[in-house]
Amino acid sequence: MEGLPQQLRREGLEINARVLHAGPADASSCVAAALKILAGAPVYHLVRLGSVQKTPLVIQHSFYPAALVPGLLEEDLAQSIPELLHARWNLRLTRKTEVITPGLAADEEAEALAVDRDLPLLHIRRTMLTEGGVPVEYSQDVLRPDIAHVRVVTQAQYA
Repeated sequence: MEGLPQQLRREGLEINARVLHAGPADASSCVAAALKILAGAPVYHLVRLGSVQKTPLVIQHSFYPAALVPGLLEEDLAQSIPELLHARWNLRLTRKTEVITPGLAADEEAEALAVDRDLPLLHIRRTMLTEGGVPVEYSQDVLRPDIAHVRVVTQAQYA
């Protein structure tokens, strides 16, 4: 499944991810519901800053069920996570659900994204699943819409 970084790379743009935080956590009720695990279950929490052409673009707060991806924190987490999940754990992400809402930046988000606190940002809550419908990643992203735009394409499927 192609995400924003792959789309931007295809356009010839330089994409980088910097890990701001990586560690174990207990799943909150929101994270647990998205990942279909029990609240308090062990997860890995990964915070990354994605940049395009060396300009900060997105902050990603991602959560992964620890039982599904043991040893995740020992990997190079600056690389493509979907590619890592497939190569290391044979998990192929084939479906995602995203909820996109506008909002303002919190102080730390404005600083990391190098934007004015009054710039409207896109807040994206995403769940990525395998072919079998197993949730592998729940992410809460904050995206600068002055650099990248979200385009939604819908295709009807008839029986």
